[in-house]
Amino acid sequence: EVCTAPRAATGCVAGSEVNVFYYEPHSKNCLPDLSCGYTGNNFPTAAECIKTCGGQIGQPDYCRHPPNQGYTCDREMGSYRYFYDVSARQCLWFPYFGCGGGLNNFLTYEQCRKHCMQALLGGRNVLNRNGRL
Repeated sequence: EVCTAPRAATGCVAGSEVNVFYYEPHSKNCLPDLSCGYTGNNFPTAAECIKTCGGQIGQPDYCRHPPNQGYTCDREMGSYRYFYDVSARQCLWFPYFGCGGGLNNFLTYEQCRKHCMQALLGGRNVLNRNGRL
């Protein structure tokens, strides 16, 4: 069955990832992630994941991790990334050194919001920092 099938661990061409929800059978939750496409245990929406596999929308554990600034790479310049701050209940920026770091590390505010805030709010649309959907 698709809901209990292991997820494919394939690399995507940089920038070609799509937002998906997958069913995690141990927690019985549909969790957000990035994937190369909508095959197997990857669904385009939380609603489709729940309809197919049951369960509810869950927030990934990594959304509760503190931000990790990583380390400086040879060719990489530092930048700012976003992390989900559990106590503030929002996505905030932090300095990122370019390599390594933890999973609570998103290139854009929107990615952080989709993975951590929307999941936390039960899949409902949430307002972005400008007050828009």
